[in-house]
Amino acid sequence: MSHPMTAFEKTLNEGLQSVSIQLEKAWIEPLEKYYLLLRKWSAKMNLISTSDTTNIVDRHFVDSLSLLRLEAVRECHGNAVDVGSGAGFPGLALAMACPNLQWTLVEPRQRRGAFLNQVIFDSRITNARWESTRLPDPSLEGKFQLAVSRATFAPERLVHELVPLLKPNGSMVVMAAREPEMELPEGWTIRERVAFKIDNAPRWLGTVSRNRD
Repeated sequence: MSHPMTAFEKTLNEGLQSVSIQLEKAWIEPLEKYYLLLRKWSAKMNLISTSDTTNIVDRHFVDSLSLLRLEAVRECHGNAVDVGSGAGFPGLALAMACPNLQWTLVEPRQRRGAFLNQVIFDSRITNARWESTRLPDPSLEGKFQLAVSRATFAPERLVHELVPLLKPNGSMVVMAAREPEMELPEGWTIRERVAFKIDNAPRWLGTVSRNRD
């Protein structure tokens, strides 16, 4: 007997359908625990903008999971990094949907790190860990197959900040409202582009990786 959808699950399902992603049952329990913790902790500390509290699911969860539109995210295996993870978007949400990826959540602020650890513990996920550091950090260089960051740097600066973290065949994801004008490092190119809307707001994702010989 199937369980009735919670309000969170219904909103998430509708939001993901709007960006052409199928909600999988295995995601629901950890994501809903994450959502409830975010609501609880945000009452005590500024994890997300107060203007976002009425639409947390679309603005944060759907926005993060929209990266599954990219083959570079869906097909990736190995180590991934979310730089400036904050409340865990997009890396922690993607960890719940991508068991093939081991996520490092780079976040220097201790209170946000405590929140990330609480979500990881309560959701019983084993493929994400908080790293209390900031870039540049030589200990992270060359370790990752995939690098993402959300609203931490302007796109042009972002690509230069993330390059040192990647393995030679690694990829990074640029998240923006519209395709940005950015000068890529020499030898790098945009492999995938996808544009769509979330809650009527424009979104653009691009996969950037090294040119292949």
